[in-house]
Amino acid sequence: MKIRLEDIPQHGIEIRLPNDSLGAIVPRASMKTEHDFTIGPDVSGTLFLTRDDDEILMSGSVQSRARLKCSRCLTDYDYDLNTEINLVLKVSSATSLEEEAELKDNEIAVQGPEIELGDIIFQEIVLDIPMKPLCSEDCPGLCPTCGAVRGSEQCKCDQDHQIDPRWLGLKKIKDQVS
Repeated sequence: MKIRLEDIPQHGIEIRLPNDSLGAIVPRASMKTEHDFTIGPDVSGTLFLTRDDDEILMSGSVQSRARLKCSRCLTDYDYDLNTEINLVLKVSSATSLEEEAELKDNEIAVQGPEIELGDIIFQEIVLDIPMKPLCSEDCPGLCPTCGAVRGSEQCKCDQDHQIDPRWLGLKKIKDQVS
């Protein structure tokens, strides 16, 4: 979704998602990335763009759903994302490397007469994905012996057999106390 800079009035513009002109987000968002996740095509939310000389303030929230792989048990699961966006888009005719190095965390350099909102929204959604995704907080993970999910019907391994031999002394004390 491209927005021309001259179409953004001083008092601002509100963009509601989904937007029919957001076709640029959907193919990119539903594509599988190299990081084992996909972002579903259903992106909704509201963005506000306000112009202030050579800066455009972009704020709002975007809701989407990602398909992630659990880092413990490797199963795929859906994860709802509510991404808050608060950015300053610095408009310049030619951004040098020095100017880019001076940008703050919430600033993005943009060039030309148009802004590609689809790319910016996609990047913000990706930044909101957890670094170590878990299908649940109490996910047991994979059994190091058989490779199945621990405690599942496929895992028939003896849990006591998996104790590190260095801890057997403590296990004996625990068994005597209980």
